[in-house]
Amino acid sequence: MSANISDLSLTIIPEGRWNNFSDGKSYRELIDDGAPASGDGYFDGFYYNSQKQIKEKAQLVKTRRLDGLTIFYPVLDLPATNASSLLHAAVSG
Repeated sequence: MSANISDLSLTIIPEGRWNNFSDGKSYRELIDDGAPASGDGYFDGFYYNSQKQIKEKAQLVKTRRLDGLTIFYPVLDLPATNASSLLHAAVSG
């Protein structure tokens, strides 16, 4: 039995993790604290998915013809109508 890459999907959790990976903050909280939405994914000791990274992941899904991109726990993201939200980046990416 061989695996088909098009059966895979990519899941994003809109949260950041502290350097020790035990403490977390929602993407919404990180942006409210001043993290750049389109930054490099590192802010104040937290690693997070930025809009830039989400756009790259959305492009990967398209070019590799994966099954899709899922935002797990969308309540941790900004509202979808906000241009800084991860969902907005995924759709426009």
